Amino acid sequence: MIQRSATTFGNQPVTFTPRRHLHQTISEAKSSATDDIIKVKGWVKSFRQHKNVGFLDVNDGSCTTPLQVVISEELINTPELTFGSCVEISGKMSKSSGKEQKTELMASHVTVLGSARLSDNPLQPKRHSMEFLRTIPHLRPRTNFFSSMFRIRSTVSLSVHNFFAQRGFHCVHTPLITSNDSEGGAEVFHVGSRPSDKAAAEHFFGRQAYLTVSGQLEAEVMAASLGRVYTFGPTFRAEKNSHTTRHLAEFWMVEPEMSFADLNDVMELSEEFVKTLILDVKEKCAEDLAFFAKWQDQTLMSTIDNVLNGPFQRISYTQAMDILTLAHPKEKFEAKPAYGNDLSREHEKYLCEGHFNKPVFVFDWPRKIKPFYMKVNEDGETVACVDLLLPRVGELIGGSAREDDVQTLLESMRRNGVKEDELAWYVDLRKYGSSPHAGFGLGFERFLMFITGTQNIRDTIAMPRYPAKCVRRIISRRSGSAETSRLSSSTDLIQLLQISEFNRRLRAEDLCYLMRVPYHSGIHSTRSRLRSNSVEEEEPCQRFHFLAQTISEDIGNASSSEEEEKVLET
Repeated sequence: MIQRSATTFGNQPVTFTPRRHLHQTISEAKSSATDDIIKVKGWVKSFRQHKNVGFLDVNDGSCTTPLQVVISEELINTPELTFGSCVEISGKMSKSSGKEQKTELMASHVTVLGSARLSDNPLQPKRHSMEFLRTIPHLRPRTNFFSSMFRIRSTVSLSVHNFFAQRGFHCVHTPLITSNDSEGGAEVFHVGSRPSDKAAAEHFFGRQAYLTVSGQLEAEVMAASLGRVYTFGPTFRAEKNSHTTRHLAEFWMVEPEMSFADLNDVMELSEEFVKTLILDVKEKCAEDLAFFAKWQDQTLMSTIDNVLNGPFQRISYTQAMDILTLAHPKEKFEAKPAYGNDLSREHEKYLCEGHFNKPVFVFDWPRKIKPFYMKVNEDGETVACVDLLLPRVGELIGGSAREDDVQTLLESMRRNGVKEDELAWYVDLRKYGSSPHAGFGLGFERFLMFITGTQNIRDTIAMPRYPAKCVRRIISRRSGSAETSRLSSSTDLIQLLQISEFNRRLRAEDLCYLMRVPYHSGIHSTRSRLRSNSVEEEEPCQRFHFLAQTISEDIGNASSSEEEEKVLET
């Protein structure tokens, strides 16, 4: 008979069924007392074998550091026990004589739940380059870097909801499919019932539809009723030239909207928001943060503390341009500062890292370079908006007071080429009980870049989406009992390479690993061609481009008669 436990919430009695089936996590197991008999499940992160004893590092993703498991000579030869295999281990907790851990598990029984053949496993017991790991997004969460990243991402996500709940905000869910582009630009994804079929899209929705670039306009609807709201979800930008380390086609935004608020409220709340998220990560993800401080950026902790230890700087757009103009003769910016232009990445970096050495709010921007919904200032030439510039990542937050006067809004829409009939519902918010209101949007992945010291935004999200990267088609082939896989053609690989950043010299071995081909096949002739074509002196991406072509030709010619089957990446 199942035993049940009873408790009360206020005056409401509640009966729970005790947890019986969820296994003990590694994090929970590491706090077990000496001589406790426990059972853990996880993946083998390393396997060190000595004469009559073996050592396994096992983790299940619940914590940063693995549990060390000591296995006897009899258990060392457990079938299919290798790096990467999924295991269930029973044994007794014991005090460890090593310096790296206080306790270890003396295994009495080991069961392999899922084998991982080491010979063709893309993940090997060594350190892989970030470029390579981006080609296997379905496997890279198993590495230390990405498991730490996604634990921090989870913690920050919860912190977002807690922050706003504690301040009286209501969470609202805005649509991903919309008929408008809140930024007033053209960088949108068109939605249809069939790819590249505009007629089908118009037939299905009755008009052209898009993937949302922001939930702001719909959040304004809810703020006009609930007062304080926020939305936290994915947004999409079809910017084909975003082959940068700071842009994604699909990313997450935190967007609060507040009735009865102005630009000062936006700056105060956003500063409090950023600092609270940082403090939560420091408190709840100390081990993961220490990992990034050791392996990713050794100045990470000092950079974080610098953001926490003082108020953010506030300057107007005009003041920012004056500072940049004075600095230009010495700094020699590629983009010369000029009033009426947006800030470039180098301008943002100079303001928050070179001049002020702290986060910087830049407010009151020229009206002509900002969207239609921002409140026009009394001068008629600027709008009440603000960008928050953060060291290392540049623009983190963009916010504004929203235009609440219906006539001024209609004028701004005309100036920006926005048709009134397409946003009649948005205009209605000003016709019927308009209120002063304001809000901002924070780029979630950019915050993760800052808090972890990560250089590329594609490494902050599980399945990054950017130009030419959504689903990768792979070819696998069989040769006798061995199985290898490679990209379908040199063209596919070159396309992959052209959208990556390479900051080091790349070897033929790296390419063979990417293409899933044996290193010895055809590589000698490739190396001779490299020397004869002086490719060693070319830029890394050009050199890799040549390697892709030559190795693909060598391997392709040798295997053109082999049977191939298509395999789709998860």
